[in-house]
Amino acid sequence: MRGYLCIAAAMLLGIVHCARGDVLDYSSDYNAITSPDTIDAIGQTFTATQLFLVDASLQLSKPFQFRPFWTDAHLELRSGFPNTLQDLNANVLFRSDRIDLDSLQQTGSVSFNASIPLYELSLTSAGLDHLISLQPGATYTLDLVDFGTTGDIAYAEKNSAGDYPFGGEVSHLRGDNANDWRGPFNNTDLAFKVVMVPEPSTLIIMLSPLLFVLKRTH
Repeated sequence: MRGYLCIAAAMLLGIVHCARGDVLDYSSDYNAITSPDTIDAIGQTFTATQLFLVDASLQLSKPFQFRPFWTDAHLELRSGFPNTLQDLNANVLFRSDRIDLDSLQQTGSVSFNASIPLYELSLTSAGLDHLISLQPGATYTLDLVDFGTTGDIAYAEKNSAGDYPFGGEVSHLRGDNANDWRGPFNNTDLAFKVVMVPEPSTLIIMLSPLLFVLKRTH
């Protein structure tokens, strides 16, 4: 039995190594908290490196000067660069229900001139409950949009010194035409994280021998 367990452990380590996904983690890579009162969408483009997206998130904060949050915010994943604001038939792969930004739980803080709260908003916390198919090498956009007419947003970003080389920050000004998105800016990135994994069916095939060995140990 001990021999079977050793084989199983070795196989499990191999599976974990082979099945390891990619994490683009720039969630702590920022030098500013920005709170414009002129935008109704903010996002980050990135390049896919695996076949499926598990989750993605942005680092938000409270609008400055006690201004209220956006009232009709939705977190999205889009294929390519955003080409409109509200149209679900465009390139939207996932759009959350309305998010009550006031109910976000604080996940950290940052001190510049004062202590500023941070909130991580992820696709899974906003309702994503399945993997999203990706095309490795293709561009995608994680964005937060407001379909309301009042309120503001604040977010962490690496301004004028972005470190992520395969994407950049995008935004949309309130009052602009729906397709007038700006960016991606090659020197500015949001504080973001993306988790991607290989094809699930491949993992099932890889797991089958391990399940057989574990069964033999009983």
